[in-house]
Amino acid sequence: MAKDTKTLGERIFYVCNPNPVCDRDLIQCAGGLLGKNGYIFPVPQGIIRVAAFLIDAIPAFRNAIPSLTRDRVREIWPNRWVVAGDRFKEAFHFSCSSGLTKSLQDALQWYQINGYL
Repeated sequence: MAKDTKTLGERIFYVCNPNPVCDRDLIQCAGGLLGKNGYIFPVPQGIIRVAAFLIDAIPAFRNAIPSLTRDRVREIWPNRWVVAGDRFKEAFHFSCSSGLTKSLQDALQWYQINGYL
């Protein structure tokens, strides 16, 4: 498995496909698997920040739209969740071979089997 598990320490590893995936790819693939259209609306960061502030400040909004908070905005904006699996591949001599569609199909099936969708 790993070359030397003592050298791994508390390193963070990302197990991901080596092919880059952008938001548009993810939305279109997920929408296709669900039989729906996915849309991307470019919204300036300032508007998102104001909306998140209002959602955090007004309890009724916070309950209705829990996925958009100031913490979430701070979390998702930098680097747009860019990750690479090179460190994992180097340490474990393994890399993901499933593409985006197969991975999302498997995830969808798991959510359906377990009653989440």
